[in-house]
Amino acid sequence: MEPVRDTVYRYAQLKYVADLYSRQGLPIPYKVARDMVNIEAEARAKFTPAQLDEIMATHVAQAGFRVAYEHEHAMEARDRQNLEGAADRFAREATQGMFGQRDGLSSDQWAELHATGKVTFPSTKIDPTQADAAIRQSTKRLDPTGKGWSKKEWIAKLDALTDARNRRDQKSFDRVAAGIQQDPKELAKAADDWATQRIIYGLKERADARDDGEDEVVEADEQTKRKMDVTDAYLSEVEEGRVDPQHSSGSLSDDYLNDDTMRGDIARAMQAHEDASGSSFSSWRK
Repeated sequence: MEPVRDTVYRYAQLKYVADLYSRQGLPIPYKVARDMVNIEAEARAKFTPAQLDEIMATHVAQAGFRVAYEHEHAMEARDRQNLEGAADRFAREATQGMFGQRDGLSSDQWAELHATGKVTFPSTKIDPTQADAAIRQSTKRLDPTGKGWSKKEWIAKLDALTDARNRRDQKSFDRVAAGIQQDPKELAKAADDWATQRIIYGLKERADARDDGEDEVVEADEQTKRKMDVTDAYLSEVEEGRVDPQHSSGSLSDDYLNDDTMRGDIARAMQAHEDASGSSFSSWRK
């Protein structure tokens, strides 16, 4: 039998779950009920009735308070994460394309823009030494010597595997694969994936070469400030539940423009901005 303290805590968890279901008039899940019965049967075989009463009155009750506290704490943390995640999603969805950012601004960047009129875009450049260390660590298990390979060495191997696959040169593929401790079928999949990924990698490498490693701070111009006003109205509507963010992307349809609710007012404001500035607000949001 596991230590009594652990068993008591486990029983308190099960009892807490069972009570939650009972209070809602729902049947207790079979696994919960089964585990409770098993622990109770084991306890009756080990302890006297008086000892069981003491365990239930003291130890299980104390463990129950702990379980309840941990559950409430976990729920609060989850709710905070959900709210923060929702705020970030709404901010990004509403600001897609702003400052050339395909994924929009984070909620923190949006708040910074409001507070200072500027927004900071962190450098995405990766320290070459750190990249080498990370790749060497992750490839140790693949290297017969156990040392792992540098970024340059590992990419050369992926290139060789991919080129051999593209040429349908099985001998060349097998020769490179023989120096890598991995199932050849898995290496073939990796090579096929790399055929596409290395294009993206090349673009990222060129972007990193132009990146000086410093954060970029961009100041909002007058047109961006007008967009901010309209976006603020949109976010307010989302927060108050009057706009469904799942149906708020894309162009401004006649349904939105003719809507006589606050959503229609916002859509018409967006359209007015497009007409006045000559730029497409809907394309800015895409």
